[in-house]
Amino acid sequence: MKLEKLKQDLLDAQKSIHRHELSIKKLHAKVAKIQQRLTQAQVANLEPEAKLQRIIKIDANLRELHKNLLREFVATENTLDKEMNGARSNLIDYEIEIKLEYFLPESDPAYDEQSDNILTTRDVLFPYDYEQDGLKRVLKEIETDDFHDSPASAEYKQGYLSHDVVRHDYRYNHAIGEDGLLRVEDVWVDFVITRQYRMSLESGDYQKMSASK
Repeated sequence: MKLEKLKQDLLDAQKSIHRHELSIKKLHAKVAKIQQRLTQAQVANLEPEAKLQRIIKIDANLRELHKNLLREFVATENTLDKEMNGARSNLIDYEIEIKLEYFLPESDPAYDEQSDNILTTRDVLFPYDYEQDGLKRVLKEIETDDFHDSPASAEYKQGYLSHDVVRHDYRYNHAIGEDGLLRVEDVWVDFVITRQYRMSLESGDYQKMSASK
């Protein structure tokens, strides 16, 4: 009898979680709509030329950030590869994760002293070819590529980080559009290195990675 009661309690709890998840999803959708309205109100008074110049400046700064992150990523990866393949190292593997958080200024209508004031968040990923010529090529692409959906009619070129935050949705991190990007004051960067080890509890020895990662 006790087992049946526990099973029923588990089912009730799972149903409750499902109801809460649906409620949270609806709230996220409501927040997105409110943010969109705030965005429109915030940028409505900007002159078209002022909007254009600010978005061009933001795009240029995001391109520089993208290039700097790639350089740091490659340098960190090379250092960890050398350490991992060293005879005296116990390091078996690693992960590098880069996250960008786009913050609202205090002047924004949606700014809340009790909130983290993050308008949206994005992960940064890089391609895998990191020979020297490949790195130079990717850096050049970051500087010159245009990801604008309608490049023939666009007034400016759109780098990848700008395009990503303007156009792409990721679960709860919705696209914020150009008007949303105009609201952002700062970008917080989390550059996270996870070092991984594996030790046998029988021998006390650390497992080594093969010669190539």
